[in-house]
Amino acid sequence: GNVRTLDRVIRREFTLVEGDAFNTNKMQRSKDRIKNLGFFKKVEVNNTPGSAPDRTVITTEVEEQSTGELSLGLGFSTTDGPLADVSVRERNFLGRGQDVRIGTVISFRSQQIDLSYTEPYFLDKNIAAGIDLFEVKTSPTANFFTGVSPAYQQFSYGGALRTGYQLTENLRQTWKYTARSDDITDIQSDASLFIQLQSGTHLTSSVGQVLLYDRRDNRQEPTSGYYASIGNDFAGVGFGVQYIRNKISAGYYYSLWPEWVLGFTAEGGDVFGWGGQKVLLQDRFFVGGDNLRGFAPAGIGPRDIISSDALGGNKYYVGSLALSVPLGLPKELGITGRVFTDFGTLWSNDQKNLVLTPAQLVATGGLQPQIADSAAIRASAGVGVSWKSPVGPIRLDVAYPLKKEPFDHTQLFHVSFGTRF
Repeated sequence: GNVRTLDRVIRREFTLVEGDAFNTNKMQRSKDRIKNLGFFKKVEVNNTPGSAPDRTVITTEVEEQSTGELSLGLGFSTTDGPLADVSVRERNFLGRGQDVRIGTVISFRSQQIDLSYTEPYFLDKNIAAGIDLFEVKTSPTANFFTGVSPAYQQFSYGGALRTGYQLTENLRQTWKYTARSDDITDIQSDASLFIQLQSGTHLTSSVGQVLLYDRRDNRQEPTSGYYASIGNDFAGVGFGVQYIRNKISAGYYYSLWPEWVLGFTAEGGDVFGWGGQKVLLQDRFFVGGDNLRGFAPAGIGPRDIISSDALGGNKYYVGSLALSVPLGLPKELGITGRVFTDFGTLWSNDQKNLVLTPAQLVATGGLQPQIADSAAIRASAGVGVSWKSPVGPIRLDVAYPLKKEPFDHTQLFHVSFGTRF
């Protein structure tokens, strides 16, 4: 059934090779690997008696599906407001299993264009390699839904080289080198002094790695299994800003009954400067929105008391417990529901103990700016619906904050959508 996909793209996913002793577990794992490619809507791997009692024949039947994805048109997002989004991705370029993507987004918060290319088996070895190019202009603290105007603009451009390989069947490591330029500009006159002091262009040269152990049955829509990852970035390779960033994440999924899936995910991280440098605005963490529903993007964490601008934090953790449930509708409609609770916090900022110079005190009218900061946990609960619609997946979540700080910014609704061809 693989009319478009080359045979070798399927064969290289097998953990069994000719001459091996037959192993049912390896055959099932090979089937899972082929399904995880996302190239086929149906995968069957069977074995039949061979030409001798000690031989068996393994056959594979697949039914191809569209591997091109398109997001195109005008729309609306609770985070970004009105937006124009055009992106094209082919996950099986020329039937070779290569992943190519180009996209551009114009919205209230950002304008960006990016290009990526990935070869999953570089030089026919089990090593993935790729390149990314990007240019982004964004307003990290702006929010169309809550009416928060941009305190500043961040203009970034650069590129990255990356590679990845399997250490074991379930353990994978990836490496990336990134070179980028970040310019903090168009700062509003009433913006936080903490932001104004970081105006200008900053270069970054960093190398990073991610180690991922993955036992999920399906990476796109897991119903069982777990994963855990640890990532590290070291900035200051030859030039540019100097910091070390660490992140960990994990998830667990369990099927209670058919179509009832309980999932728990969590992640956390910290970043700190080295060589006498402090962590800059663009290198801090921001929490809220997608990773903490019920709160606005950049809705929690260190914030200027006077201007109410979000300043980002050096330490964070977030988690989510969700139960996916059927809604009693025909399965072919592709509509499922969920109930969830999110929790997390963001704290610590290098500028918290900033002491102004006499000239800066004159500019502020003698006021010493202060940062509101708390490591107290925030929490929310809500419900959501996902629909695999004819125009692509649509997600709607409604979440209410259960625990928050007085300076946090909340947001009740979150909507996202896309389309495919």
